[in-house]
Amino acid sequence: MNNWELLMAGIKLLIFGMGMVYIFLVIMIWVMDLLKRFLRPYDERLEAAAAASAAAAAKARRAKAPAIASGGEPTLAAAAAVAVHLALNGGPVRQVTVTEQVASGSPAAAPVRVQDVGSPLPGTVNRVLLTVGSAVAAGEPVLVLEAMKMETEIKAEHAGTITAIPVAAGQVVAVGDPLFSMEVK
Repeated sequence: MNNWELLMAGIKLLIFGMGMVYIFLVIMIWVMDLLKRFLRPYDERLEAAAAASAAAAAKARRAKAPAIASGGEPTLAAAAAVAVHLALNGGPVRQVTVTEQVASGSPAAAPVRVQDVGSPLPGTVNRVLLTVGSAVAAGEPVLVLEAMKMETEIKAEHAGTITAIPVAAGQVVAVGDPLFSMEVK
């Protein structure tokens, strides 16, 4: 093979390689367009979740109480996490609800905050570490979930008392299934 044939082979290889890059870029543009069309229905849900979070944070500031249900001030990272979770699962990121209940007896009694904690991921309940009526400290593990051979401790976010644990060891749970309820101190 002489130099001329070698040069022509190199030019052909270069043109073929550039053509492959061009085809790859066209396919990537097409995939990005499909993703944009697929995620468009989630835009309204993301905006609604961000508005609800901002409203809960504003209400908590007015009441000078911590924003338990909203997780605090919405940030760009939190909004991105909500967007990704909504796109993948179509559900809320955290399944935590807080309700105010008046204790039985006198109506002047202080309201009791009850926090219901849902499963943040699908999996199997591996171990239940506490029982109903147990006092729990903030950050203390309540139960352990297993998903894909990985164990995840589900911890209490606030100090309080466990009022209900509707799951048992070995039970399979989905995202949002109730794991435990507690009275927040």
